[in-house]
Amino acid sequence: MKKATVVIAFLLVSMINFAQETNTLIGKWTFKEPYEVEKFEADELKMVNEMFKNLSLEITAKEITISLFGKSEKSEYTIPKDKPNVIQLTSKTGQSVEVEILKKEEKQIVVKIGRAGPFVLVKA
Repeated sequence: MKKATVVIAFLLVSMINFAQETNTLIGKWTFKEPYEVEKFEADELKMVNEMFKNLSLEITAKEITISLFGKSEKSEYTIPKDKPNVIQLTSKTGQSVEVEILKKEEKQIVVKIGRAGPFVLVKA
Protein backbone atom coordinates (compact mmCIF):
# COMPACT_ATOMS: atom_id res chain seq x y z
CA MET A 1 0.00 0.00 0.00
CA LYS A 2 2.86 2.36 0.85
CA LYS A 3 4.49 1.71 -2.53
CA ALA A 4 1.27 2.55 -4.35
CA THR A 5 0.88 5.76 -2.37
CA VAL A 6 4.47 6.78 -3.11
CA VAL A 7 4.04 6.02 -6.82
CA ILE A 8 0.78 8.00 -7.01
CA ALA A 9 2.35 10.94 -5.16
CA PHE A 10 5.34 10.86 -7.52
CA LEU A 11 3.06 10.83 -10.58
CA LEU A 12 1.02 13.76 -9.24
CA VAL A 13 4.15 15.83 -8.56
CA SER A 14 5.50 14.99 -12.04
CA MET A 15 2.23 16.02 -13.71
CA ILE A 16 2.11 19.29 -11.76
CA ASN A 17 5.71 20.10 -12.69
CA PHE A 18 5.04 19.28 -16.36
CA ALA A 19 1.96 21.52 -16.39
CA GLN A 20 3.88 24.38 -14.78
CA GLU A 21 6.73 24.05 -17.29
CA THR A 22 4.31 24.19 -20.22
CA ASN A 23 2.31 27.06 -18.72
CA THR A 24 5.41 29.24 -18.38
CA LEU A 25 6.00 28.86 -22.12
CA ILE A 26 2.46 29.87 -23.14
CA GLY A 27 2.40 33.19 -24.94
CA LYS A 28 4.06 34.88 -27.89
CA TRP A 29 7.85 34.82 -28.19
CA THR A 30 9.69 37.03 -30.69
CA PHE A 31 13.23 37.03 -32.04
CA LYS A 32 15.69 39.23 -30.20
CA GLU A 33 19.08 38.08 -31.48
CA PRO A 34 21.19 35.02 -32.16
CA TYR A 35 22.52 33.34 -29.04
CA GLU A 36 26.11 34.22 -28.11
CA VAL A 37 26.23 37.31 -30.35
CA GLU A 38 29.90 37.83 -29.53
CA LYS A 39 30.83 34.76 -31.60
CA PHE A 40 29.57 36.39 -34.82
CA GLU A 41 31.49 38.64 -37.16
CA ALA A 42 29.70 41.91 -37.96
CA ASP A 43 28.58 40.80 -41.44
CA GLU A 44 27.35 37.43 -40.18
CA LEU A 45 25.43 39.04 -37.33
CA LYS A 46 23.78 41.50 -39.70
CA MET A 47 22.74 38.68 -42.06
CA VAL A 48 21.32 36.47 -39.28
CA ASN A 49 19.43 39.39 -37.74
CA GLU A 50 17.94 40.28 -41.12
CA MET A 51 16.96 36.68 -41.94
CA PHE A 52 15.27 35.93 -38.62
CA LYS A 53 13.95 39.36 -37.55
CA ASN A 54 10.33 38.23 -38.05
CA LEU A 55 10.72 34.86 -36.29
CA SER A 56 8.09 34.27 -33.63
CA LEU A 57 6.58 31.38 -31.71
CA GLU A 58 3.06 31.62 -30.32
CA ILE A 59 2.44 28.85 -27.82
CA THR A 60 -0.98 27.85 -26.55
CA ALA A 61 -1.97 24.87 -24.44
CA LYS A 62 -2.58 22.78 -27.58
CA GLU A 63 -0.48 24.15 -30.44
CA ILE A 64 2.43 26.29 -31.52
CA THR A 65 2.40 28.73 -34.42
CA ILE A 66 5.81 29.40 -35.94
CA SER A 67 6.05 32.52 -38.08
CA LEU A 68 9.09 32.99 -40.31
CA PHE A 69 9.82 34.40 -43.75
CA GLY A 70 6.30 35.82 -43.99
CA LYS A 71 4.63 32.45 -43.44
CA SER A 72 2.94 31.00 -40.36
CA GLU A 73 2.28 27.37 -39.61
CA LYS A 74 0.34 25.88 -36.72
CA SER A 75 1.48 22.60 -35.28
CA GLU A 76 0.33 20.34 -32.50
CA TYR A 77 3.04 19.53 -30.01
CA THR A 78 4.17 17.05 -27.42
CA ILE A 79 6.94 17.16 -24.85
CA PRO A 80 8.65 13.78 -24.58
CA LYS A 81 8.88 12.55 -20.98
CA ASP A 82 12.55 11.64 -21.44
CA LYS A 83 13.39 15.06 -22.96
CA PRO A 84 11.56 17.78 -20.97
CA ASN A 85 13.51 20.52 -22.77
CA VAL A 86 12.32 19.41 -26.22
CA ILE A 87 9.03 20.27 -27.89
CA GLN A 88 8.15 17.88 -30.71
CA LEU A 89 6.00 19.63 -33.35
CA THR A 90 3.85 17.94 -35.96
CA SER A 91 2.29 20.26 -38.52
CA LYS A 92 -1.06 19.71 -40.20
CA THR A 93 0.89 18.80 -43.35
CA GLY A 94 2.62 16.00 -41.43
CA GLN A 95 6.04 17.63 -41.15
CA SER A 96 7.87 17.14 -37.88
CA VAL A 97 10.44 19.40 -36.19
CA GLU A 98 11.97 19.68 -32.75
CA VAL A 99 12.24 22.89 -30.76
CA GLU A 100 14.93 22.49 -28.15
CA ILE A 101 14.87 24.89 -25.21
CA LEU A 102 18.48 25.48 -24.23
CA LYS A 103 17.79 28.11 -21.59
CA LYS A 104 14.58 29.43 -20.03
CA GLU A 105 13.86 32.50 -17.97
CA GLU A 106 10.57 34.24 -17.24
CA LYS A 107 10.75 36.69 -20.16
CA GLN A 108 13.45 35.12 -22.34
CA ILE A 109 14.21 31.72 -23.83
CA VAL A 110 17.02 30.35 -25.96
CA VAL A 111 15.78 27.89 -28.56
CA LYS A 112 17.06 25.82 -31.41
CA ILE A 113 14.42 25.10 -34.07
CA GLY A 114 15.36 22.05 -36.09
CA ARG A 115 18.87 22.84 -37.35
CA ALA A 116 18.37 26.62 -37.07
CA GLY A 117 19.64 28.62 -34.16
CA PRO A 118 20.14 28.91 -31.31
CA PHE A 119 18.15 32.12 -31.00
CA VAL A 120 17.20 34.35 -28.09
CA LEU A 121 13.44 34.96 -28.02
CA VAL A 122 11.69 37.37 -25.69
CA LYS A 123 8.12 37.22 -24.45
CA ALA A 124 5.97 39.80 -26.21
